[in-house]
Amino acid sequence: MSAGPIATTDDLGSYTSGDEQTLIDQATAEVRRFCGWHITPSVTEDVTVDGSGHGFVSLPSLHVTAVSSVIEDGYLLDATSYEWSSIGQLWRAWPWSGRLRSITASITHGFPDIPEDVRAVVLAVAARAKASPDGVVRRQVGPFSESYSQTGFNVAGGVSLLQHEKDALARYKL
Repeated sequence: MSAGPIATTDDLGSYTSGDEQTLIDQATAEVRRFCGWHITPSVTEDVTVDGSGHGFVSLPSLHVTAVSSVIEDGYLLDATSYEWSSIGQLWRAWPWSGRLRSITASITHGFPDIPEDVRAVVLAVAARAKASPDGVVRRQVGPFSESYSQTGFNVAGGVSLLQHEKDALARYKL
C-alpha cells in the first residue's frame, strides 16, 4: 500500500497564484504548529497526555474553560480529586501516573474569538507569501526593480514566521 501525495498540482497552482484563502490556511497552520495547539476557536475534545509521576500534569492548551472528566489508567476520577487551571494544568495532592498516554481529559479550550495579535501574524505571513509566492528576492526590468520582504538571508516568500512574529506569539506557545 502506498501513501498518497502530500500535495497536488492544484495545491501548487493555488499557492503560486497567490490564492489568498490557501495562503491564510497555510499561515494559520504554521502559527498553530509553532504554538503547539489550535488557539482558536473554543472546542470541546478529549486530549490524552503522558502522566508526569508528579502532582501536576500539563494539558495541550493555554486557555481551558472547562474540564468535564479525567480518566487515569482507564479509571474515571471523581471531579473532587483534582483541580485544573485555565492555563492547562491538572493538579492533585498525590502523584499522577508516570505512564505514557495514561491521562485522558475531556476539556473545553481555545479562545472563542480570534485574538487580534494572532490574526495580525496570520495576515502578515499570508501577505508576505502572496507578495512573492515563488520565492524571488528581487526583480529588475531595465531601470525598474522590486525587492521583497525576506524571511531569511536571500530568501523571500513562503509561509514562515519571522522572529518578531514568533515573539508576538510567545504568549500562546506551549
